[in-house]
Amino acid sequence: MDQVAKEIYRVLKPGGYLGILIGDTRIHKHYVPISHHVLQILLRRGFILREEVVKIQHKMKTTREVWRKLRNRDFLLIYHEKLFILRKPKNTGEYKEYRYSSYINLNWRSDS
Repeated sequence: MDQVAKEIYRVLKPGGYLGILIGDTRIHKHYVPISHHVLQILLRRGFILREEVVKIQHKMKTTREVWRKLRNRDFLLIYHEKLFILRKPKNTGEYKEYRYSSYINLNWRSDS
């Protein structure tokens, strides 16, 4: 994914937008936040997060049947996907203006 993000950043015009729809998954009953990992990669590559939209999945095939089988287990079904709208900054000065939406501020510490 890092190579894909690098290439998208290279070909996208400054000020251009990228939209990406991603769903998370489970492996061995543990939640795997794929969307979180992809967002981290895109921010590290230089994109600025413009918007995050949570899309609820309605009328999923066999939802009712799957839920009946899984309702007594220790986890819930994943009923959403995330749509990230990101922007390539027009110049490096924009990172300061949008520091809370970019990678520059991802390593902040609340105790400092």
